[in-house]
Amino acid sequence: MFAMNNLRKRRSRTQGQRADTADTSKYNMLTLLFRRSPTAVLFLYVTYLSSLGSSRRFVCDAFTFQLPSSSRTGVSAQKATAVFDETGGNRNDDEAVSTPTYFPSRSSPVVRGVEVASIAVWDMAIPLAASVISSLSTSRPSQSSGIASIWTRSGPWCKDGRTLAQQLVFALEQLGPTYVKFGQALASRPDIIPEDLAEALSALQDDMIPFDTVTAKTLLLKELLASANTSSGIDNPKTERILGLVESLSDEPVAAASIGQVYKGILEGYGPVAVKVQRPGIRELVERDAALLRSVAIWIESLPAISSSSSAPHSMKSTDKKQRLVATELVTAVDEFMSRIFEELDYLNEAKNAAKFAGLYSHRNGTARDTLPSGVVVPEILEELCTKNVLVMEWIEGTKLTNVTTSEGGEPDPILQQENLALIELGIECTLSQLLDTGVMHADPHGGNLLKVKCDEDGLQSGHNLAYLDFGLLATVPTTVRDALVCAVAQLVFARDVNAVADLFGELDLLPPDVFEDPIERAALGEALTLTLNEALIYPTQTKDVGMNNDTISTTVPVLKFDKVL
Repeated sequence: MFAMNNLRKRRSRTQGQRADTADTSKYNMLTLLFRRSPTAVLFLYVTYLSSLGSSRRFVCDAFTFQLPSSSRTGVSAQKATAVFDETGGNRNDDEAVSTPTYFPSRSSPVVRGVEVASIAVWDMAIPLAASVISSLSTSRPSQSSGIASIWTRSGPWCKDGRTLAQQLVFALEQLGPTYVKFGQALASRPDIIPEDLAEALSALQDDMIPFDTVTAKTLLLKELLASANTSSGIDNPKTERILGLVESLSDEPVAAASIGQVYKGILEGYGPVAVKVQRPGIRELVERDAALLRSVAIWIESLPAISSSSSAPHSMKSTDKKQRLVATELVTAVDEFMSRIFEELDYLNEAKNAAKFAGLYSHRNGTARDTLPSGVVVPEILEELCTKNVLVMEWIEGTKLTNVTTSEGGEPDPILQQENLALIELGIECTLSQLLDTGVMHADPHGGNLLKVKCDEDGLQSGHNLAYLDFGLLATVPTTVRDALVCAVAQLVFARDVNAVADLFGELDLLPPDVFEDPIERAALGEALTLTLNEALIYPTQTKDVGMNNDTISTTVPVLKFDKVL
């Protein structure tokens, strides 16, 4: 009887506790399971994604409540899972405008890691493997193009009738802007990936799946009214101007990228403008990716090197790195990469970058425009209508430089090709000026951020000119690096002194100081650089008499073999 009374009291105390601790045994079980078998936890997560209401809530609760994370201190399981309903994980009204994510924004890096892994496996790896196997099983041995054409076909695991290339693009979109950056970089490299895949990846530059326009207008109105401090009511001229701008926005975005999307609107007293609105919830998603990638980098750096009698460190100054399996400073690299993405999230910073770039290269008043055949087009930023999440600028009408046909699917037009190549040459000259002259460099010049525009204004070439867009990433090249680049080119062209070029790698911030302090590492660098340059450069020569000697010297820039560089 005494035991039964104690049991009743224990049950009574349990019923009075928080609902989110009622299933502590389940949380403990899942935590123990994760420690013993991560694969089993991945299976449970897949079950969670399979619309099984109870399992879905249980797995989410256990991950967000039980696993330790300093960023989630004080967050209960009940609060962490409030955005999910009992039947399938639908979000409530407050979360409906957020970027689709499976977990709360303050979840553990482990949670985000499992989410990324599940998308990578189910939406990327399995469709790719299934398409390759299907192609191999259906194509004849003589059909060598079977594998090469898989990107334009819909594989057995591709969803909604997408081709394999479109399926991979869709997966990158689901992963978020951190991973979209890699897809954008590959889209500009059809020389190293299949052209069909590169063409599909180009959608990540400005043609991603947009979020709802009603949501965009709501966010825009809220941001602009708050920044304008329109406390005098709706009759305030500022309020009327903002309302008119929001009302004039296009029904669909004209461009949608990983961080935001752009609408065309009309601003009273100004004219056509481009309005850039940041995706809701994107900052939290990037914060989760930063925590995940940094955790992975710390773990990899902690891995010890494989012990071997012949692998003793060559220098006491580099002992610490020699004792690691991976000597690269991965944490530093992750911090640098993620810091650049966070820069892009701040539209006020982008507005300052655009003004700075325009002050140098704009055809209107750029101070460095005289160093180019003509200035370039830079949209005017309307700073009074810009916030951290909204950017309003002059509307630039133009076409992509990759558009060389007069009609969709038509043959390339030689005239368009010639016009675009001339603008590409201008872009190269502008980039060299940024890199070597001013040190202010547009760091994201992909195909979606460069336009061919028709202009006959003062300071522009008649006909067409080059326009720069998107100034979220603007790099500053230090004077020491610019000087070192010039010296490196001079050493290569005139002296052909590879060792002198290798010594400049430190000033170029390409390698850490300990590489130059270690004689073996320094010698290996010289050998590798010599081999690379011998394969990538072809030196033209001419004969010239110098005194009594007949010396063979180089006086022209060597030819660069891009295929060898790649």
